[in-house]
Order: sequence, then C-alpha cells, then structure tokens
Amino acid sequence: MHLGEDVSAVPCIRRTQPAQSFVALAVLVSLVLFYGLDVAWSIELQVHIQGHVTDAKTGHPIVGAVVSLAETDQATDTDVEGRFLLHGDRLSASELVVFHPAYRLQVVPLSIPAGGSQVLHVQLEPGDEPGDESGQSESPAESRETVVVGRLPFRTAERAGLPTSPTEGAGRWELTRRDLQLAPGGMGDVAKVVGQLPGVVADTDMFAVLNVRGAAADETVFLLDGVELLHPNHLGGTFTVFNPELVDTVTLHASAPPAPFPDSMGGALAVEYIDGDSAQLDGIVDVNMAMASAQLSGPLGPRGAPFSFLISARRSYFEAYFALMKAFGVLGDQFGALSFGDYTLRVAGASRDGRHKVRCSVLYAHDGLRIEGSQGAEQDSLLVIERGIATSNRLALASAEWRWFAAPWLELHQQAYFSYDFEDGLQEADFEVSREIETYRPGWKGAASFRVAKGHFVRAGLDLAYFSLTGDGTIKDPRTAPPWAALPWGDFGAPSLEFEADRVWTELSLYVEGDMYKPAGLPLHLRGGLRVSPLTSTREVLVSPRLGLALPLPSQTTVKAGWAWMHNPLRDPVVLDPAVGGLGLRSQRAMHLTVAVEQLLPFGGLVRVDAYHVILDRLLVYPRLNPAENSEAAPAFASVGTGRSSGADVLFALQRGRVRVSTTWSFLSATRTNPLHEEGQRTYPAAWDQRVGFRAMGEVRIGRNRRWRLAGFWDVRSGRPRTEVRPTWLGDRGSHILVPGPMNQQRYSPFTELSVRGEYGWVVAGRVKLSVYIDVLNATFARSDFIWIYGAASDGDDEEPDPPEPTVLHQLPIRPWIGMRAEF
Repeated sequence: MHLGEDVSAVPCIRRTQPAQSFVALAVLVSLVLFYGLDVAWSIELQVHIQGHVTDAKTGHPIVGAVVSLAETDQATDTDVEGRFLLHGDRLSASELVVFHPAYRLQVVPLSIPAGGSQVLHVQLEPGDEPGDESGQSESPAESRETVVVGRLPFRTAERAGLPTSPTEGAGRWELTRRDLQLAPGGMGDVAKVVGQLPGVVADTDMFAVLNVRGAAADETVFLLDGVELLHPNHLGGTFTVFNPELVDTVTLHASAPPAPFPDSMGGALAVEYIDGDSAQLDGIVDVNMAMASAQLSGPLGPRGAPFSFLISARRSYFEAYFALMKAFGVLGDQFGALSFGDYTLRVAGASRDGRHKVRCSVLYAHDGLRIEGSQGAEQDSLLVIERGIATSNRLALASAEWRWFAAPWLELHQQAYFSYDFEDGLQEADFEVSREIETYRPGWKGAASFRVAKGHFVRAGLDLAYFSLTGDGTIKDPRTAPPWAALPWGDFGAPSLEFEADRVWTELSLYVEGDMYKPAGLPLHLRGGLRVSPLTSTREVLVSPRLGLALPLPSQTTVKAGWAWMHNPLRDPVVLDPAVGGLGLRSQRAMHLTVAVEQLLPFGGLVRVDAYHVILDRLLVYPRLNPAENSEAAPAFASVGTGRSSGADVLFALQRGRVRVSTTWSFLSATRTNPLHEEGQRTYPAAWDQRVGFRAMGEVRIGRNRRWRLAGFWDVRSGRPRTEVRPTWLGDRGSHILVPGPMNQQRYSPFTELSVRGEYGWVVAGRVKLSVYIDVLNATFARSDFIWIYGAASDGDDEEPDPPEPTVLHQLPIRPWIGMRAEF
C-alpha cells in the first residue's frame, strides 16, 4: 500500500442549480449565509479520501471493492477504473477498510487533519478463499480479533466534487446519479440537468434539447456505455431515454471530445450505467408525478459470485393524467395516448483474478403520442386541437463487451453492438404530413491502451458500423424556412415534399491518442489525438486532429488550452435523398479553440474561467423556397454555409460542510452565414444566440442528522433572437401565410425562472432508505415569453379574412414535482 501526497482538490465533476423571488430567494440566501457562517467557524471542515484499488500482482484496477470507514456506515464502491471517493464533514474513523470477495481484506491507517485530504493507492493480494482476511497489511488493526467492514444495505452514490482536475482538458464537466436526483428543476432527467451547466443553452422548463457552446442541437453526440445513440430523446425532446437511477457518471465534453469519441462539432455527452451488485441484492423504486421506475440488481449465485445482474424499468403514466383532465372537462375525447418507457437488462462478470471482465446489455425504449383532430366538430372541453397528430418511436440496443487486462501495461477492450431505430409520424393539415424511418446499425469497437513508460499512455482503436437507412413520406418542405431561423409557430405556406431515402453505407474510424504526464520533468499534462474516418456516408475521408494541455502551478492554479478540428457526418434521410440533398454534399466541420483557468481557493472554493472560439464551415444551407414554387424545382441543399461561435463562462463554486453554492456568468455570440440567402442579411444570429446568462445555485443540509436538503436554482438570461413576420394573403390558395422579415433581428424579452427543491431522507429498520422530495418549478410564476404563435385567420367582412394575430406562449406556470424514492 502506497500513500500519495495530500491534495486539496477533489477530481472533476460539475452540477449547477439556482434560485429567485424576493421572498424565496431571501429565505434561501439566509439559510446559505447562516449555515455558511456555521461551517466557516466550525472545526468540522469537510475532508476527503480518494484513490484507487488495484491487484497487487497484475496492477489491474479492481472493480466493486467496498471501501469503508471502520466501525461506521460510511462506505462506497470502486468504479470501473478502481477509483473511489469518500468525503464528509468529518471522518471520525482512524482506519480505512478495503474489501473484495476475491482478495484479502486490507486495513489502512488514516491521519487526516480537519479540512484536509488524503490520496491512497491500495493494492490487494488475491485470497485463497473469497473474502480471505489472513493477509491483512501490517497496521495497528492486526492485533484486533475482528474488523467491522462498513457496508450499507443499499447502494449509495456520492455527489460530485468541485469541477476541477489538473489532468483533464478544458471544457469537461462530470455529474453522478446523486447530482441528477438533487438538481432543482431537473426532474431527474439527464439532459435537463446538463442544461444547467455553464456553456449550455437549453429550455429545460419544456425540453431536454441542448445547444452546447453555440452548436446546433443535432451537432452534439450522445453516448450510452460507449455506443452512440442516434435518437436519445423521448417525445421529440421532452425527456431523454437515459434512466437516471442507473447512471454511474455523466460526462459532458463541451468542446472537442477525446479521440475515442465519435466526431461531433458540438461536443459529446457520455452516460455510463452501473453494473449489478455482486455482493448483495439491492434496488431502487422511484415514483413521481409523471413516471415510475424500479431497479433490481444482485449476484447471479451466492454473494460474491463472479457474475451479477441488473434489471430496470421506467414508464410514464400520462394516461391517468389525461383521464383526469377529461373528467374535469379540460381535455376532450380527441386526446388519446401519450406515454414513454425504457427497460434495461444487464449481466456483468469478471474472472477470479480480475483480468477478464464481460458485460452484456439490452435496452428497449419507446414513446408515443396520439391526438385525434376535431375536424371542426364541437368539443365540450377547454382545449381543442383542430388537426390530429400521431407519432411513435422505438429504440432497441444490444451490446456485448469484453475487457482484458493482458499485462500491467496493456488493456484490450472489444465491444459489439446492434441498434434499431424506428420513427413514425403523422399530422393532418391542409395536406397529410407523414414520415416513417427505420435505421439498422450493427457495429464493432476495438481498442487497446498501453502504458509506454512512466506517465506516458497511448490508446488506439477503431470503430466500425454498418448503416441501413430506409425512409419515405410526405413532409412540409423544410426549405421554406431559412436555416437557423428563429420563427414563430404558424403557417409559412410550405409546399409538400415527398422524399425517399434507401441508403446503406459503412462508417469506419481509426484513432490514436496519447497522454504524457510531466514530459521531460516539466509540470505539464499533454494530450494529443488523431481520428481518421476513411469510410463515411458522403464517401470522403475525414481527418480530425486535436491537442490539449494542462499546466498545474504550485499556487493550486491550473491553466488549460485546447485545439481541435472536428466534423459532423451527414445522416439525415431527407438530406441523403439525392433528389433533395443535391450532389457533392460534404460533412460539416468546425475548428475549436479553448482556454481555461482553474483556481482552487483555501476555504474550499473554486473559480473557473473558460473561453472558447469556434469556426464552422461546410454547413448545410439553401436559398429560401418561395411557397408559390414547386418543391421539385427548388434548389437542393449545399455545403457552403459558415459560422462563428464565441463565448466565455465564469464559475464560482463552494463546497463547505452543509453548504454547496455556485454561480455562473456566461456570454455567447453565435452567428451563421448563408451565402445562398437572397433577401436581406446573409449573416445573422443563430436561434440559440443567448448573449448573457446568469445562474445561481444554493443547497444546504439542515437538521440534527442533516436529513433535510433545501436547494434552489435561479436562471436569468437575455432574450434570444426572433424574426418578425408579415401575414400575406394568397388568393389562389385562399389563406394567409407568414412571410419572414429580416432574419433573427428582433429579441424576446429577458427570461427568468426559479426552481426550489426540498428532500427529506431517513433509514427504516437499518435496511431501507426512504426519501420524499418536492420540486416547485417556476416558483415565482414568471411569465417570460417563450415563442409567438400565429393561429388561424379570423373572419372578415370581405372575401379576404382578417390576418392572423400573434399570441404569446409563455413559459410553463408554477407547478409542483412531487415524488418518493426507496433504496434497499
């Protein structure tokens, strides 16, 4: 067992929240100030123990080892890299106990001052019998007859520490399951909580759609356990398919992701799920106002068996909500089903010596919405939808992984997967709008990690996937609306467009990436990577290099910089239709430049400043289609657009005892240029150009046993762009259409929203942890403008009716989000 140097920083991770309203904010600030002073003058400062556990013979990380404080209930498990983290207001135990059924128990003496930290590297000797305690390391505990191993009867998840790491690149944020559970206004959804992070523009009040550092929503790649998800959302973006109760970590690479990640111009969001618990049976049941979820995991066999299982299910129950609304006359019989669900099964195991690890997973997700159009018939309800809508989506994903620690310096990883995506949509309008798209994708990923020398690591691998995409339908021609336009909802006179995409192609990417810690004795961390894709949907070779560095200074300051050249491959079925997409289309690309400074403060705080500049080109554009034209004669898409995104994020975070506080100020300028635009300016702000934003979070634990958690999240931002439109009468069509004016030259009013949250948790009979929580979303009942809507024209005295008048859709009103969770 080796002891490392004391450090005052806890490795990366980020969580944002906030708070508003003079009354509610005053209460929250009072709590934060009161308990902040309590902590500042208390000797019970927060301390941390972190490190990793490895096999003493092979040097491989040990997954699932129980790391606990002797004679206490404070415990955690090691992750897939053998890492662990324990932190609290005070760690009263003097010994750390490390236990794994296949190894000899290890007891480590501790000596940590108040407010300090300790880094450990624990090496376990293989035991002759599972849980063999005969080989404990030399320590004062050897003379004791029994060592009590702290082990909670339910699986725990630690909160993220301060979002800083001297060895990671700029623009990286990390969350845990506990962060998702506790985020005010996040509703437990991965994307809604990520939308609260610096550099992310989102409407978490309504959607789980993200714009990361000035990128379009479809320019960010989503991954689950290393596999890219082509459609990660339920119900068009209301929630994501990620089950928060299964999450181990959520990592957002806001700028260029590492080379093993797929190419993307808008960063990457990687979600890793937990494995089943091989030591005991445990589970979670969570029921809230929109959905219920259940999870069960345990060993496949006796405790400590080499294989474990995990099964989970999550299902919404909006059907009951709709039935209630119908009973009160709010909704009519035209409203049918609205539901989503996702189900996961996983089996994981490891060889006795820990050198081989396997994992097989299956995910099935579905969602659907059906509203029958009234077609002019009278409906005895408050809300009536004139035209019907029906949509149905399905996702199936199967994956098998094998990880082999072949030598202390070599790790091999293989993963085979198969995914199936199905989209079916129908909307009745002046003409039918329908589309049906199926995508089959088998794939294989192979990787090798080498330790070339001390502090020098290399990763190399390849990603291979076969795409079979079939789709057809009749849709409203998207070329009626200029690209990146912030338009109101209404009728722009889009003609119908029939498309048919029947494409098969292979995508192949090769990558290599190296890390060097303290090269030539310099206090630097260098990371360079290259990803080459010789096979793509556009039959071009994509070369994506990236380079990053981190310079830790003795003053606990870390300076970071990064550069990358990234691409976005084309996969849209409409664009891939040769009759619409045109010839010579190319993958979009972007160059990222990032700099960052992280400064740890002596009282447990952090100041982090990130700045970035993104240059984009080969963007898909087209001249706006005149509604009087025929779609067949319209010009096709072309890869000639350009863009710029520049911004900065300034974060202050504090974690002290009972209190967590963070504030973020953000600036963003995102412009796009369409050289084919024939009317007005060719360069204009993107729809998500949110110039200034301020977010604040506060959380405090109160009560004798700190069972209460009170938190708030306050989001204030400047207005986003909008486009003025002019209703115009088309006599041959017999209706008004909306004609856009200067593109995105107007602004909505500023937006503000406060979400507050309370949670109370307790343990029943020492075995079941119960939590009751309530979120109050938009607690101040703010009525900020969300979007303008132009409905049907009103009757006039002449043949031509009066033009439609705009109404404003405001943000959703104040509403509770109540739930209960049981962990056992």
